[in-house]
Amino acid sequence: MIQLVKIYFSFLCLLLLLGASLHAQTVSGTINNYAQVTSIGSNNASVNVANTAGFFVGDTVLIIQMKGAIIYDLNNASYGNVTDYNGAGGFETAVICDVNANTISFNAQLLNTYDVLGFVQVISIPKYENVSINGTLTGQAWNGTTGGVIVLEATNTITLNADIDATGIGFRGGSSDSSAYNCAWFDNFPDYTYDITTGYAAMKGEGIAVYGTETAGKGALANGGGGGNDHNSGGGGGANTIYGGRGGNNDDPNANNCTGFHPGIGGKGLSGSVNSVFLGGGGGAGHANNNSTTDGGTGGGIVILIANKIEGNGNTIFSNGTNGGSSVNDGAGGGGAGGSILLYSSSVESIITLEAKGENGGSVDANTSNRCYGPGGGGSGGFIWHKNSSTPSNVTSILTGGTSGIVTNSAASCNGQSIGAADGQIGVENYNLIVGTNAIDIDSQYEDLGNNQSLCIGEAILLTAPEATSYYWSTGSTQQVSLVVVPGDYHVTVFFGNCVERDTILVDFHPNPETVLPSDTILCSYLGVNMNAGNEGSSYNWSTGETTQITNTTEEGEFNVTITTENSCTAVDEITVNACANNLEIPNLITPNGDGNNDSWIIETIFSYPGNSVEIYNRNGALLFQTENYNNNWNGENLPASTYFYVIDFNNGGNKQYGSISIVREK
Repeated sequence: MIQLVKIYFSFLCLLLLLGASLHAQTVSGTINNYAQVTSIGSNNASVNVANTAGFFVGDTVLIIQMKGAIIYDLNNASYGNVTDYNGAGGFETAVICDVNANTISFNAQLLNTYDVLGFVQVISIPKYENVSINGTLTGQAWNGTTGGVIVLEATNTITLNADIDATGIGFRGGSSDSSAYNCAWFDNFPDYTYDITTGYAAMKGEGIAVYGTETAGKGALANGGGGGNDHNSGGGGGANTIYGGRGGNNDDPNANNCTGFHPGIGGKGLSGSVNSVFLGGGGGAGHANNNSTTDGGTGGGIVILIANKIEGNGNTIFSNGTNGGSSVNDGAGGGGAGGSILLYSSSVESIITLEAKGENGGSVDANTSNRCYGPGGGGSGGFIWHKNSSTPSNVTSILTGGTSGIVTNSAASCNGQSIGAADGQIGVENYNLIVGTNAIDIDSQYEDLGNNQSLCIGEAILLTAPEATSYYWSTGSTQQVSLVVVPGDYHVTVFFGNCVERDTILVDFHPNPETVLPSDTILCSYLGVNMNAGNEGSSYNWSTGETTQITNTTEEGEFNVTITTENSCTAVDEITVNACANNLEIPNLITPNGDGNNDSWIIETIFSYPGNSVEIYNRNGALLFQTENYNNNWNGENLPASTYFYVIDFNNGGNKQYGSISIVREK
């Protein structure tokens, strides 16, 4: 295995000591620390923050971008649609390896790209072996730069002996602003966005898009509900991943009174990417000119629990929105949307309720007049995300949308009616949650170079370090990559800002197969030529289709074989088989009578086979004659007339030649 060499030994010891005291701890109240990110390091492995208080080396943290989405902003019905999420909702975990002044450095590069203009924050994640929630757990409300998130991690079990409550800590509703504009019955204000100071429209609810210079108007601010337009129309409900309800009209039955037929549009449902999560959107404010408090409701926050197992014990995780403000003689506010609950746990034991409801739009008190003011729209239900592929049997999910407000205490026929205000839609439940991280715990292995490598002689490997600020290899290279052509241990030291990592890899080389075939040979026997590729124990692929170590050919030509060893090293060997240059005639009779004719055994062209050997046997198998490089001189001296047997080895890789030779003597 490849082992990580760390330089923070003292911190590791400290963490181990702390870890021993973190077993079965109890928590309640607010346990997270929050810091606004002001800039991202050039290597994407560090951030500058407004305040590092509460952040320490070895801490696991959540990085999350709260806003920054780009919306369609032309004055038509598409206003507020998200055209580019621009990192909004992106999140991941990381491990701090250095805190220096206002810079927090991580021990690996961040997975995501973040835009600090979209309000990125770093949030500490308290990490325990086992932890029990013994009093209501909550978090800092979103204040425009930080907050809105509760996150907790346990190696083993998170036990709920009390509730977790993120209700109303999400995106803020639009603030009511008493309009100084004195309406006229013939006025009409249909635009999707206005400057709040004109009095023509109320403030939009907060969403994942950043407010522009014009903060009022019926157009939704992404998932933030639109504000009611003049006169006295209701605000739209906030949204999460599904739409909020529109606000109600001011449908005044008195002919010469001002009406308002442009209420706030409900917040837009969000999709983002596969690893995005959002605060519930704020409801839009209702249009007011009688000093009513007609704020939009606040969205629910984000709750993330990371554990091997969660024990619910009948408790509830809340991430609801809040109600839109009710009004007297004015338009009412839209309800806040439900927030997001993420359970990154393989097992949920005992009953637990997950509640991310959208809340209700505000109702209107007509104060016994013959008037019909605009109620607020309902906020949408929130978002619940499970690690499992289905909802665990012990989990009850509540994602209802908020209902719209109504007109009350009116002498007109609209009494008890919503006058066009709509309910928020039911929220969304999703599965197969992944909490992204590029973090490497200080006491874990670091394997960016991968596993040890085995190559064949003549091969090379390009080792690649993770992208970082700078590099130093044991080869002396300072590039991100290093080419290896010889065996050995190689290590690289990688610098991520102020943090240092070191990884080691072993590269060894296996020998290639030997090439043992002669370059060429001669085919002179009808028995053919045996071709032996050697390298016993390897696999073979001959050009003839054979797969054995030894193959025979009775034809001339060029042959090759690919040899593969058990270590997957290969070589190609080749041989050329040529036909005999001369015909090889082997006589089967000699007459050694001294007449100079056929007195010895003459084998024509035997000299074409250097290194040949000849053996002659009698009928009983006794060896009578043996020689190498036969020179045609055997005459059967002192042997009686009879038939004898020969064996000729041509020393050419082919088969041996067998036959008989007779000696005939005159009587």
